[in-house]
Amino acid sequence: WISNCLRYHERCCTESLFLGGMRLIDCQMKQIIDAKPCSRWVALSYVWGSETTTPRQWTHNGGRYPWPSDIPRTVTDTMVVTVETGYRYLWCEAYCIDQEDVAHKADQISKMGKIYRCADFAIVATGPNKHHGLPGVSSSRVSEQQKFHLPGRDLIYMGPDPLYTILQSTWMERAWTFQGGYLSKRLLVL
Repeated sequence: WISNCLRYHERCCTESLFLGGMRLIDCQMKQIIDAKPCSRWVALSYVWGSETTTPRQWTHNGGRYPWPSDIPRTVTDTMVVTVETGYRYLWCEAYCIDQEDVAHKADQISKMGKIYRCADFAIVATGPNKHHGLPGVSSSRVSEQQKFHLPGRDLIYMGPDPLYTILQSTWMERAWTFQGGYLSKRLLVL
């Protein structure tokens, strides 16, 4: 899907990828790193939830940052999906934007539109909060296919229309997540 788009949709896929001051989660090494000009990444668009505390920050150590011990399930599940789709780097604002450094935070928030646009795709977690996880990764899918056998036919019920489910999600109700859905070139909605 991505290879096809990169090959045949030049106009939407040729934007510069390097953004100064940007950090990424290296999902293989489980580190937060300074982005390099050649980095390609996946972005996460999700709902933090009603919890008001921001993630604990870390100190810079030669372009790498110590790994936080309290990463929520939605982020860890997204790291799994990132690697399983052939990517190494994930951008997640809670961990890639220093929430305590006013200058870094302001700079990176002003670049969020471009961060989403330049990501190869965004993973949309439609769960109600950051602890919900992604269906099919650390928890089972909500609905299984149901099979019905009629004389001469087999029918499969796939569940509710995915668009309806997305429109009813907490993610769809939040203005903050709007930019991730609207500005990303491609979405993988879970």
